[in-house]
Amino acid sequence: MTRVSDRKIELREMDKTNYREVFNLKVSDDQTQFVAANTHSLAQALFPKEAWYRGIYAGDTAVGFVMLELNYSKPEYYLWRFTIDKKISGKGLWNPGNDSSY
Repeated sequence: MTRVSDRKIELREMDKTNYREVFNLKVSDDQTQFVAANTHSLAQALFPKEAWYRGIYAGDTAVGFVMLELNYSKPEYYLWRFTIDKKISGKGLWNPGNDSSY
């Protein structure tokens, strides 16, 4: 099995071909109080022009969701939402030296 840490991490636009993959991601039970579900986040992102969102992918596998609030009047942004699926949370996604498998 290919490790998540061996796969290329990229942010992908969400559209009709991949939104369900991101919607199906869940944080661990002890994290649910800290972040909204991805379905709720996307609903919020559809209206303000400042919202910027992407699915986080490791290779072809959806592993997370990120949403920023962009400030167009100055070069600033606000991290609005960031989720990593409970199946890989804490398993070294961002650590290339980790040998955890997903």
